Amino acid sequence: MSNLLMKTFLQASILLLVFCGCRKEADIHYIAGKWELRTYANDITGHSYPEGNGNIYDFTLVEYKKHLNGTLYQTGNYRIIKDTTTNSFSPGSYMLVLSGQNEYPWIKIEGNVLILQTPRTYEKYVRIR
Repeated sequence: MSNLLMKTFLQASILLLVFCGCRKEADIHYIAGKWELRTYANDITGHSYPEGNGNIYDFTLVEYKKHLNGTLYQTGNYRIIKDTTTNSFSPGSYMLVLSGQNEYPWIKIEGNVLILQTPRTYEKYVRIR
């Protein structure tokens, strides 16, 4: 009986280590869903957007759709990759690689907030679905 108890305890401990150890890495990849723009800023100006503004990213597991003012603007595939460049945004950050674009923004997800940032722009989205 004690061997069974020890085996169960060991399995539970391993599962706990796997889930706790990988959580931070997995969170950045949980981008699937709809995200609506709330804040946009660049070198010159900034703007806040109200709920229902129609500026939306809709991500599936591998594809995205970008809507501007409620109109489909762009579609394609995406990847999230570890940023290997030296940057001041966040050590160990990730980049969002959208098909058909040359500039890849750094990406950060905190709860229901998605941040996309380049050296010249900052975009804050909230999850709407």
